[in-house]
Amino acid sequence: MSKSESRRDFLRKATAAAALASAMPSSLGAESEDLEPVPQAAPRAPLAPDAVVNIGIIGTGGMGTGHADALAKFAAESKSIRLAALCDVCDPRVQNAKARVDKAQGGDVPTYRYHEQLLARPDIHGVLIASPEHWHAKLAEDAIKAGKDVYVEKPMTINLKDALRLRKVVKANPSVIVMVGT
Repeated sequence: MSKSESRRDFLRKATAAAALASAMPSSLGAESEDLEPVPQAAPRAPLAPDAVVNIGIIGTGGMGTGHADALAKFAAESKSIRLAALCDVCDPRVQNAKARVDKAQGGDVPTYRYHEQLLARPDIHGVLIASPEHWHAKLAEDAIKAGKDVYVEKPMTINLKDALRLRKVVKANPSVIVMVGT
């Protein structure tokens, strides 16, 4: 921003540039490149008004362990949710998270190496995705397809093509809740 340019002028130009950039992908055919069919979500797990909400975490390293600790502590105090499953391809990470969750919640939380195994459970209502960033889009789409609500850590995706694809999947499945952490 130059000294002769006011803040209002700068904001006006920045807004116009952002609007132009958001319009460009569809005009350049970026969305039409996605030939893969958009999946429809499976029926959601039934949830009675006073039932416990079962959550799974996919990715138990770094942020995932912190989320596991927080959710397990909340679950132990509230009894309205339960951290019902943990998934990670790294055995030491998932076992570390399991030990912490078992201690906080009591019980024996199941662990999975492959996210498809966790998503196949009919009693899981939602998942928290804290995997490495390049997996966020794929895992979120798979969770939506499985009929699970999704909280995905930032960044939602690492490229525009994946973001546009995930947007399509979310819009095609309005019964599924999808949130991106910030």
